[in-house]
Amino acid sequence: MKPILECDFESIIHTCMDMRDLWIVICDQTFPFPQFRRTEECHVSTGTALSHARTFFECVVIWSCDSEFPDSSNYIPILVVVYKEANEDTEAGWEQAKAQMLEYCRDSLTGEKRIYGVVAIGTKVRLCCFSYPVCYTSMEDGIELRLEDAADRSGLEAALEVIRERGWRWATDRRL
Repeated sequence: MKPILECDFESIIHTCMDMRDLWIVICDQTFPFPQFRRTEECHVSTGTALSHARTFFECVVIWSCDSEFPDSSNYIPILVVVYKEANEDTEAGWEQAKAQMLEYCRDSLTGEKRIYGVVAIGTKVRLCCFSYPVCYTSMEDGIELRLEDAADRSGLEAALEVIRERGWRWATDRRL
C-alpha cells in the first residue's frame, strides 16, 4: 500500500504550508470522498477559571457514513483534529489544545457519542479518543509522535487506517 503521508516533513518548517494545510492534506489522503467528508470549523473557547479570555481555535472534522450504505446521507463525526502552530509547543499549549478538544466534544456532540481525536502542535501529534459525555481518554497515554521521524509517521498512518476502517462502527456502538 502506498504511504498516506507523502509530505516532506523534514523541510516543512521551511515551506509555506501551515498546520491547517498539512492536516487537510493528511485527512484528504486518508479519508476519501464519498464515504468520508471533511469540514473545517472554527470554535470559540469559553476560557478557564483563571482566565475569562475567549479564544478561537480551528479544527478539521472527518465525517463518515456506514460503509455498507455509502450513499446514505447519515454522516457522523469520527475524527476531530485540533491543530496549533509549532510556537505553541509548551505544556500550557498542549493543555489548552486538550481543553479545546474536550470543549469541541462537549459543544458539538450530543447524546452518547464517541470520536477519535488528534491534537497536533507543529509536527508533534498526540492521539486520543473520547466518549461523550463520559470523559477524555487517551489512545496511547503519554505517546507523542513526531512527523519528522519515519517510524512515527508509519505509526500515525497505522492509527489513521484503524480510524478509517473502524471509526463509524466504533462511534455508533452503544456498548460503552
